Amino acid sequence: MALFPKPAETQHIGLFFLNKRLIRILIGVTVFFFVAFGLLWRRQREVLPSLPPSHPMGFGEPDGYYPYVTFSDYDPVSLDPTNKTTEDLCATFPKHLLSLLQPVLKTGHSEDRAKLEAQLDSVSACFRPDELLIFSDLDERIRNHTAIDILANLPSKYYDVDYNPDIGSYLLQKELRQNGTLDTDEEAKKRINGWLLDRYKFLPQIERAWLLRPDRPFYFFYETDTYVHVNV
Repeated sequence: MALFPKPAETQHIGLFFLNKRLIRILIGVTVFFFVAFGLLWRRQREVLPSLPPSHPMGFGEPDGYYPYVTFSDYDPVSLDPTNKTTEDLCATFPKHLLSLLQPVLKTGHSEDRAKLEAQLDSVSACFRPDELLIFSDLDERIRNHTAIDILANLPSKYYDVDYNPDIGSYLLQKELRQNGTLDTDEEAKKRINGWLLDRYKFLPQIERAWLLRPDRPFYFFYETDTYVHVNV
């Protein structure tokens, strides 16, 4: 009678116990993931608020609008604008939020002046000069605001017309400004392409806004034709 199992039997027994151990590990890992997933799902369901059912525009309501009721502390439409001043209409504007939000208006000297005036008379009407940043392609006064030339501090190679032909419009605009013919030489003004210059303002305006108004949680960049609905 053999006192010790044969080598083949020993290998078989070892594999058996190894497989049992592996199966236990796999079962434990599977149970852990199911429990963790269940806890996370339950927590997410508790944190996320229940949202009203969404309806595509034009559906769900015969008038084609979203049937959500919202409330705002800023309600100038409740006032009759007749004989009302800007100060009257802006009286309920949530100025306290400007400590969290920095408005930044992007424009250009060659842009349609009517659009800029409309913007200053509507969305931007409640911002004082020290509250609103206006970035442009020319330093100038716009009403009681100061527009900052955001293209004045580009890398030096961007002012080389051979390297960057687009900058020719910017250099021509400054030349006309210096000789006093910017707003009188209509033929020269036609050679200024403000749309070409616009692309160079986006990144510099972000950097400049941070330098001038650092540490604001939010920065709101908009343009002269941007419609803003204030609902806070």
